[in-house]
Amino acid sequence: MIFSPLGLGRPSRETLITRWPRILGDTIAALSSPTAPTSPAAEAQGAEIKAEIERILDEVKQNLTPARIEADGGEHLTAYNDQIAAYESAGTGWEQIPWLWAECYLYRRLRSFFALRSEWTSFDPYAGSKDGTFASSQTAVVRQSLPDDAAPPLGPHPLMTSRAFDPAGISKAQLSLKPTPETLQTAFHSMLQMVRAALAIDIALRC
Repeated sequence: MIFSPLGLGRPSRETLITRWPRILGDTIAALSSPTAPTSPAAEAQGAEIKAEIERILDEVKQNLTPARIEADGGEHLTAYNDQIAAYESAGTGWEQIPWLWAECYLYRRLRSFFALRSEWTSFDPYAGSKDGTFASSQTAVVRQSLPDDAAPPLGPHPLMTSRAFDPAGISKAQLSLKPTPETLQTAFHSMLQMVRAALAIDIALRC
């Protein structure tokens, strides 16, 4: 399948083989972080969460069909589980499912592990990495929040390379009431560049 993790080329192969195992490993490590709850009940529940995460690792490594998400009172549960049911019927494993859907499903399932355990409901295992990425992305965040004619020069942050973002945005003159094919093309390309840059930051903040 061209939309599977193995069928989209290098980035998706890295997602399947490197990215997801790293995310899962970092999530397990966060269970022992200084900000993690430490009560006896929390330790017991933390061991349960670790076992659940290791189950996902096994599914990925063995290309098994992803498991259904337990009812946790959260959103979109039926939509995810209905799709999982279809994958079960077709014998579809992690290597064959659409990678973006799998990425969203992965975080939704991880969230359920914490939501279902009273001592961990409010714990964010990615808080440390989010704070670090946000701090290091300050220049890019400021640049994205300002109009093109007020934006400062873009710094050399790795998330905002020239390939991912063109600081030459759309001027007000280009956004005329009677756009031409040329101005529409410029607007479209600038929009794509901003979306790619924002997506790069968003992905990093989630991990």
